[in-house]
Amino acid sequence: MIVELKEYFPKEGCFDALAERFQRHTLRIFKKLEIECMGAWVSGEDAQRSLVYLTRFHDEEDMRQKWRAFSEEAEWLEIKKESERPSGPLMASQTSRILLGLQADDA
Repeated sequence: MIVELKEYFPKEGCFDALAERFQRHTLRIFKKLEIECMGAWVSGEDAQRSLVYLTRFHDEEDMRQKWRAFSEEAEWLEIKKESERPSGPLMASQTSRILLGLQADDA
């Protein structure tokens, strides 16, 4: 199992639009593509807020295939385009960390 921790840093003044797009559309498309979102949170305060979430995959190949499907998903591409029409991209940057589980020794 692989867990991926992603953090989205919005452009100034775009946090609310980014969070709304994630809640209204992204999570629904994740479900459709069987990308398991384990949870999502807001980190920071006011102008320093970011969106943090965890996804879970069976293995690296599963993760690659699902992110590829998401990046090519026609509905997602249209939603992204529409949400960015007024003022450009909502995100300034993003980070991604892969978390591999450790198993405790049976002592």
